[in-house]
Amino acid sequence: MTPMELGDRVERGENIHTEFKEARVHPDAVAAALVAFANTDGGELLVGVADDRTISGVADTDRVMRVSPRCSSGRRNLEPGSDRTAGLVLRWMRLPRAG
Repeated sequence: MTPMELGDRVERGENIHTEFKEARVHPDAVAAALVAFANTDGGELLVGVADDRTISGVADTDRVMRVSPRCSSGRRNLEPGSDRTAGLVLRWMRLPRAG
């Protein structure tokens, strides 16, 4: 995801395919979002963004990414990534629709 695409996602806000979580997200919240995406048409979880679209960024990016493998056991199509927007690092996870 490019910085421009990331900025557009944040600007559009949350919907059935986009979920925002702040940096200090609990693994259960990540798991719940990924399960919801897997049971629908897929989606993207953006970590470092508040529900009101405020970008706070992620200081400990490694901690966030260590959560994702535990939340996607058996799913090899979870696409993690990171990028900068507004000078802050955001982490994202894209999960396509289950086949």
